[in-house]
Amino acid sequence: TLEANPSSLSFQRLRDYRALGVNRISMGIQALQPALLQLLGRVHSREDALTKLAEVFEAGFQNVSVDLMCGIPGQKREDLEESIKILLEFPITHLSCYLLTLPKHHSLYSALPGEETQLEHLLFIDQRLSDHGFEHYEISNFCKPVYRARHNLAYWTGQSYLGLGPSAHSY
Repeated sequence: TLEANPSSLSFQRLRDYRALGVNRISMGIQALQPALLQLLGRVHSREDALTKLAEVFEAGFQNVSVDLMCGIPGQKREDLEESIKILLEFPITHLSCYLLTLPKHHSLYSALPGEETQLEHLLFIDQRLSDHGFEHYEISNFCKPVYRARHNLAYWTGQSYLGLGPSAHSY
């Protein structure tokens, strides 16, 4: 699995990764609404994310995961609904949806939605993805049949894993 942000990918790099044997891409899109992307400090736009996602498939990847966030200050259920609808137009096989968590001293901490809103968002995502044939196999992860992320399962079962790159973590 290669984890990447839309801004770090090019079509040529995707083709090179594929030629080197990378068989799974996990893309950190996080949100598709410009205001939410800006609040999160993301450097990609909605258009960049969707263009890069299309390029992932054009480069020959069939096992593709997308990271999405919920529980972002100001995020509405309609934002999640729009994001899920658009992402499901692509043949993604996996979606990770993480709640935004911040330390209490962070300037946005007090703006985080309450637990009821967070639960509503998570239940909505669970239902929508289940309706489209995804299995909710781990707290933040959903997949099409046979596409469970082995590395995600390794985290939860305490197995060793190797991470490569400037922000990678190994255990």
